[in-house]
Amino acid sequence: MAPLKKFRKDLVALSLSVLFILAVLEIFLRLFYPQVIIDECTDGDYIHIEGNGYTFSKDFGWTTIPNQTRCIWTDKGIHGTATHNNKGLRMNHDILVGKSQDKKRIALFGDSFAYGYGNDQNDTLSFYLQQMFGDDWELLNFGASGYGTDNVYMRYTKEGRLYHPDVVVFLTYSNDPGNILFTEYQGYAKPIFKVNSKGNLITAENQKFGVHPLQPRTRYLESTILERHSHLYIFLQNALGKIGYKLSVILKGKTYKIDPSIRLSHPLGPEDSSVWLIMKNYTNLTDYALTIHFKILDRLVQEVKNDNATFVLANVPGLYLFNDREDMESFLAEFDLHYDDVDFTKPDKLHADYAKSRDVLFVPFYEKFKANQTAYIPKFYTGHYNGEGNQKMAEILYEKIRMENIIG
Repeated sequence: MAPLKKFRKDLVALSLSVLFILAVLEIFLRLFYPQVIIDECTDGDYIHIEGNGYTFSKDFGWTTIPNQTRCIWTDKGIHGTATHNNKGLRMNHDILVGKSQDKKRIALFGDSFAYGYGNDQNDTLSFYLQQMFGDDWELLNFGASGYGTDNVYMRYTKEGRLYHPDVVVFLTYSNDPGNILFTEYQGYAKPIFKVNSKGNLITAENQKFGVHPLQPRTRYLESTILERHSHLYIFLQNALGKIGYKLSVILKGKTYKIDPSIRLSHPLGPEDSSVWLIMKNYTNLTDYALTIHFKILDRLVQEVKNDNATFVLANVPGLYLFNDREDMESFLAEFDLHYDDVDFTKPDKLHADYAKSRDVLFVPFYEKFKANQTAYIPKFYTGHYNGEGNQKMAEILYEKIRMENIIG
């Protein structure tokens, strides 16, 4: 056989073998280790925020879209659903404005943890709470991604109180104070709260508020066919990214990504300001953000009490707190911090002291989550707890509320 002809035959055989191996790997990943691919059925912000279930609000920046059921990619690596009722709340049934004639109501407020980001409709905190409280109670889920204490306060006063809840639960997260400092969230501006020279809480003008400057995201439209359809491609892409990160850390050190002083002087992302709250020694900016946080919280507590409802404050620990020692050291190094510079229990202590001073119920989760943390971490990282974590939070909340005898 001529050398050229043999070379062509060998090349075809090699190509077919490679294609066969790739096909087998693709099938294996789809069946046993599916990847979060760039498709339209995902809770990721790949197209625009409306694809995430949110829209503009003239009162508090952004809100959940009414009458929507969409497909999401869950923490389990499978498709699930997120349903909003006729008022935009993450609930499976519609409700009327006003006081319920046959049920008591619990209104759940907070950010994406309250909403149930990355979880199927039947794996959310509000779903499990509804099961535990039973048919005599109705759970109203006002959670929305990106909310800070300010958004929660405005949504309660403008919307939540109209449903006359008997109990209001605020599920605070450690980035809530930092979120107050953001003037907008993914294109949606909001009113700005500040503290003036006299120490009084004021609202400042935000020229972008009400303009709705959101520009559609085009990641899906600009993505390749492989990014939209191949699990093997995404797997290799993620693997190479992790390898590149490890090499960069080895070559350039753990703080190579961003100047640590920047991350401590302004929140570049949600987890930046989460780290602020676990630091043993706060910066002036952290103290300022906390001052606004608690002043807004004061207003919210007072409004809830004026409405003859019971206020419950709960603090959600971040998943990053349950990293192993080495990963946590690497994470903290990006802020020029060390393990001994932080106190993981500090957010709980702050809010427990506040709740005691205002005579409201406080519910912590950190210690009970720490005891069995791996059970609550999602299979596919979403930055949020999986269904088991939401169920555990629901159990802790339910038992604490029932023990305090505030549900009658």
